[in-house]
Amino acid sequence: MSLDKGKIDQAVLALLYLGLHDGARAWKGFDWEVMDRLHEKGFITDPRSNAKSVVFTEEGMDEAQRCLEQLFVSESGQRMWIMIAGPYRSGSSDPSVWSNNLRKLNSPAVAIFQKGHVPIIGVNMALPIIDSAGQEFYETIMLPLSLCLTERCDAILRIEGKSIGADAEVDRFRARGLRVFQSLDENSQPSLPNGLTRASNTRVPFCSRAGVGIQGQFKSDRSCPVFGKKWIASASY
Repeated sequence: MSLDKGKIDQAVLALLYLGLHDGARAWKGFDWEVMDRLHEKGFITDPRSNAKSVVFTEEGMDEAQRCLEQLFVSESGQRMWIMIAGPYRSGSSDPSVWSNNLRKLNSPAVAIFQKGHVPIIGVNMALPIIDSAGQEFYETIMLPLSLCLTERCDAILRIEGKSIGADAEVDRFRARGLRVFQSLDENSQPSLPNGLTRASNTRVPFCSRAGVGIQGQFKSDRSCPVFGKKWIASASY
């Protein structure tokens, strides 16, 4: 059986984080070869000592938190990517209609962010690209980009309004067995997870995907919530 040493290292690093004590120390009761590799990568101090614990480096602490989130955080505790689907142009040639539809997309995005997630408006992602490429490329950018976002999201919120593109997004989520919400507060569907409550002394980490996010860092304290790095994408056309 061939084992992926990289994945083993990630799992051990995450488990070391669970044993944090006295600041950045962690009990070192794991395979020596793995511990040596983590030391060589600069994540922990040299495990070959008489001490029963090792010390995380700053880089190691950040990587351990990332591995813990990626491997072990349950859905109810993750920062989710939630696509918001609804009409944008939907056959209208009136820019005021487009603007009003975009406001309707932004409104639930605010509520999702307040639940602990990170809202990203797919239309806002596509429009600058279309502006640069030219309006003649609208159809070849807006819908394909939005459909690509469905591959990275965990659930979708379908707001009111006719939209063939939004319906196509919903179909993709249903085909994957993922949740489809019709409102932020549904009785017949599982409610949106509250996500993580941001502590007043904790800053949001930089979101690694797509190079967008808020620069910050985790507080090195086990009582501090572990923030997820997934996006919430919203898109319609």
